[in-house]
Amino acid sequence: MKKEPFYYTADLNVGKLYLQEKEYDKAYKYFDAMIKKYEKIPLTESWKAEIENYQGMAQLFLGNNDKAITLFDNAFKDSNNLLFDANMNKVAAYLQKNDPQKALEILNENKEQSGDKYSFYNYEGWCQLKLDKIDKAIESFDKAIKKNPRSSTLYNNKAIALELNKNYNESINNYEIALKLNPDNILALNSSARLYYLLGLFQKARENTMKVKTLDPASWAFEISGLIELQDGNFEKAMDIYEEVYSNNPGNFDMVLYKANMLSGFIEGNAKLDNNIKYKKIIQMLAELKRAERFSNMIS
Repeated sequence: MKKEPFYYTADLNVGKLYLQEKEYDKAYKYFDAMIKKYEKIPLTESWKAEIENYQGMAQLFLGNNDKAITLFDNAFKDSNNLLFDANMNKVAAYLQKNDPQKALEILNENKEQSGDKYSFYNYEGWCQLKLDKIDKAIESFDKAIKKNPRSSTLYNNKAIALELNKNYNESINNYEIALKLNPDNILALNSSARLYYLLGLFQKARENTMKVKTLDPASWAFEISGLIELQDGNFEKAMDIYEEVYSNNPGNFDMVLYKANMLSGFIEGNAKLDNNIKYKKIIQMLAELKRAERFSNMIS
């Protein structure tokens, strides 16, 4: 990099590394500096489109959907309407904006250009899912899986659709295939743990939440372990689990609510423990939660 300051591929890889490390703002600024840098020298026709596409991805991950869409449009235009990935990323932005109809329209406009790619059918499945057309979503995910049968993500997506269709056994089967292909698939571990819990398969739910804990201590799936312990009457163990989950999600209001509900259950089960130090701590914490305006009515 120091000897060849205009080494485009190396520069691009640095920006992509920022994306992989989830340093999205830094990635966006790095790509912006690249555009200014490489405008001064001749490169291939699509170089700017490629950078704009990655800039759009950074904004997408930052939640700036409209800015991302503008960048994806610029990328598609600057590639002479050849950069398929830019349009697929624009679909993702509209899905994130909760506008699946617009996302589906863009997909249909690019169906011929898609080249029958699995990513096209995957996005189509998500559009149908958000439009409550679950059977069509399952069909799309099946087409995607046929194109890429080794994708853990695709099996996870199909499992979600099957679960929404109340086809729980087949949903579990697809979650298990997803985890066989990638045992560290956080989304599949989270979703399957929740479904196992709802089906009363508590040991399987506990096993998956423990796997999640080793991969992502901040994951909400771990709180299912607290629900299991609470149901079994193990209030102090549940308290320890919720303390750990909450400590990894500071400022997360939904986690505060989970914690408040758990605390209420602990108090109901241990009403006579007036001299218990941990009980007194819980009372104090619950009082603090009650002072949070958003939850004053929910946990009183």
